[in-house]
Amino acid sequence: MKILFFVFLAWFCSNSLAHSITGTVSRVIDGDTIVVTSHSLLSTAHDPQTLRIRLADIDAPELKQAYGPEAREYLRSLVEGELVRVEYKKRDRYGRILGNVYIGSRYINLAMTATGHAWRYRYARKTGSIAEAESDARESRMGLWHAATPMAPWVFRRYGAKKETANRSIHPTSGALAYVSR
Repeated sequence: MKILFFVFLAWFCSNSLAHSITGTVSRVIDGDTIVVTSHSLLSTAHDPQTLRIRLADIDAPELKQAYGPEAREYLRSLVEGELVRVEYKKRDRYGRILGNVYIGSRYINLAMTATGHAWRYRYARKTGSIAEAESDARESRMGLWHAATPMAPWVFRRYGAKKETANRSIHPTSGALAYVSR
């Protein structure tokens, strides 16, 4: 019985504790995804580990979406070539590490949201620093919030480029559809 308890305890602790990676940002893919080259204990100086990192709890506009290229360029200006620390607990369904990215004490995920370059991810906590930063950026009409009705990335991914939405009105944040008579 004691062995079972310790096995469960070890499993629980390993799943609840955050892991940390340190490396250099070698590429910025879009406004919420970067590539980090890490020289960890698992890699050698001649064979560095390349990891795709998805910034946790934020969702930047897609590159083909309004304000998508601007979000990528802003993230690039913050992190490209910089030594970063990534704290994470899990990977997403695409195998990317879902991480909180830091340069020194600067929290990059928060910086993206606070400047209006990203939304709070819709499944993330509705309270906390990222939610507050999004609210402040909206009120100040910073970045993507300068548009009259910015479309959330999850709505754009679902409806943005589809022809069948031509005679529908899409609510920009919820994605709810309503038919429009023309």
